[in-house]
Amino acid sequence: MDARAMRMFGGPKSKSLFLAEDLASFEPLIELDYGWGFHWINKLLLVILNFFHGLTTNWGVAVVLLTLVLRV
Repeated sequence: MDARAMRMFGGPKSKSLFLAEDLASFEPLIELDYGWGFHWINKLLLVILNFFHGLTTNWGVAVVLLTLVLRV
């Protein structure tokens, strides 16, 4: 039985986190596919969601705030 060195990451798909932890080899795994029709809307919603997460540091509250913004 031969021993092989392997690296594994268990955590969120965050490009900044991967680069901060020197996990650049994992970067191709986190490329996001926004679809082909309305990809600009998906990118915008992700930016807004990340903004709300930055304010609240809670993904649940960020989703609720994004939902409220969309409803208004």
